[in-house]
Amino acid sequence: MLSEVYNYLIGLNTSYQLRPQTKYDMHKKDELKDLYSKIKKDGLKSPLYLISPTESNRQFTLDIKDSAIALQNSISMMQDRDSDDAIMNRQKAVVGTRDAIDCNIIDENKDNLPEPFQIQIHHLASEQINTGTDYFVTGVGPDEGTYTFQAICEDKTYEFQFNIPERARNNEILGKLSRFINKSNLGIIASVENGEKENTIHMTLRSKNTGVTSESGYIFQLKDISSPSKKGLITHYGLDHITTVPSNASFTINGEDKAALANSFILNNSLHITLRNTAEDAVHVGYAPDDSPIYDGIKMFANDYNQIIQAAANYPAGKGNKIVHDLKMIANTYRNQLESAGISIAAGDGQLSLDESLVRQSIEEGDMDTIFSSKYGFVARVNQKINEIKINPLEYVDKKVVTYPNTISVPYPNPYITSMYTGLFFNNYC
Repeated sequence: MLSEVYNYLIGLNTSYQLRPQTKYDMHKKDELKDLYSKIKKDGLKSPLYLISPTESNRQFTLDIKDSAIALQNSISMMQDRDSDDAIMNRQKAVVGTRDAIDCNIIDENKDNLPEPFQIQIHHLASEQINTGTDYFVTGVGPDEGTYTFQAICEDKTYEFQFNIPERARNNEILGKLSRFINKSNLGIIASVENGEKENTIHMTLRSKNTGVTSESGYIFQLKDISSPSKKGLITHYGLDHITTVPSNASFTINGEDKAALANSFILNNSLHITLRNTAEDAVHVGYAPDDSPIYDGIKMFANDYNQIIQAAANYPAGKGNKIVHDLKMIANTYRNQLESAGISIAAGDGQLSLDESLVRQSIEEGDMDTIFSSKYGFVARVNQKINEIKINPLEYVDKKVVTYPNTISVPYPNPYITSMYTGLFFNNYC
């Protein structure tokens, strides 16, 4: 007989499938014992019913049981505060001035996050820019031959040879030289740009990195080694002319002077900070609940809540409408609180809908946490109702009473206690 219970899907003309398990489907020994006690208590006081095993009854029972479990798991997920990945524990960094700084948490461990702080940005880290000399586009370049030059990039030195054919034009030479530098992966970006006068061009060299680590004060340096003419290639085109000196970012955190090579850096191995602009006043950096994953969790809760209402409303007979009525009554009791948090209740069947902007606002203000954590609030009462449905989904199926239990003598026997349908155990969760 038990095999028939665990394989209850046999005989249903449907593509019914078990939902995937979550960690909230797992129960401790004491939780299972408590569940058994509730089922036993419910069965002890229940009449003996005659239930017609129609496909409609079986389908409804499975749907309502499965929907109840899904909704309770959504509630458990939103009420979870102990797991490392609990969504209600997730935070986001909040800054006073978004134009000045971006801040993102990269480690959810609260112990690693710095305390809220004030940061004042004096100046940003800058790149090095070398701007060459303007030459006419179609003008003839340096003498033909092989030019050798050196590139010093931070602590590494590279040597290159560059060939110029006879009567090569400036645009040809600079175009070929910029491609040559870019392909060399020196950390330098070369580009040919228009000069101040019409029909003139020059080469601009920009460092990919910012800040300086050496006393020399530069990130890269180009030097001529040998050439077939009086001027080397670097000197001829002015590629050694630094027009923007690189610098480190300078800022203070809670009044303490700090510096960084780049405008993006990691603080306490947990906070990714990107400096955007200087600011005369200090910018406050704090934390707030991360509304994105929490909103997704609330959306899942609303979908599962609506699913159990739809499953109950679709049942052609029995007490499916009682589930809809009870849930609607609970929701209406807390209508003002829910609507102020962005959760609306449909006038007809009581399904929930979300106003995303209001929901996100209530998350940041902590109102949504109150709704899910209150021991006597909306979610707590819904959870209590769902427990009743979960323990005995057959309560809502159309059935006939065979006999009522004899409650005069204690203990009194009741054949419903040992019924395989009590609680309607699922084969992988209950």
